[in-house]
Parts: sequence; C-alpha cells; structure tokens
Amino acid sequence: MLTIILLINIPNSVFLAKRELIGRQERIEKISKVNIKGAKGEDLYLAHKTSALFLFFNYIIGYSLWIFLVFIIVTQVLKYRFKKQANSK
Repeated sequence: MLTIILLINIPNSVFLAKRELIGRQERIEKISKVNIKGAKGEDLYLAHKTSALFLFFNYIIGYSLWIFLVFIIVTQVLKYRFKKQANSK
C-alpha cells in the first residue's frame, strides 16, 4: 500500500513543485484605488496581502487519505459480496 502511495505521489509532487503549488505563496489583491500619491509621485491603491505555506507532507496526507478511503470502501464491498454469496449457497 505504501509503495502505491509513493508511486502516485512522487511524480505528482514534482509536477506541483514546478508550478509553485508547493512552498510559500504570496498574493496581493487590489481592493480599490486611492486619491493619494506616494512619496515619489507613484499611484497608490488599497490592497491586502495573503501568504500561505503549502508543505509536501500536507499534500501526501491529503492525497493518500483519498486512496486509503477508496481502498477501505472497495474491501468492505468485496467482503459484503463474498458473505452474501457464501450465505446463498
């Protein structure tokens, strides 16, 4: 099971790292323009900054959870079918 998780997660983590989806991200969203000029005459605007840190560990845990849930559901369905088939004989 661990091998399957690693085989799926390692290529995906490289894909995410190249697109900067793992690591520190900062984003500035402009809210509105203001009528005041900066010290050097530059235009100013009101904005807010959002910072986030995405870790590889968080990615593996989140992604692996779905694989684990599917595995549990499939095994439970198979157990139920085998029990039903055994009881019908």
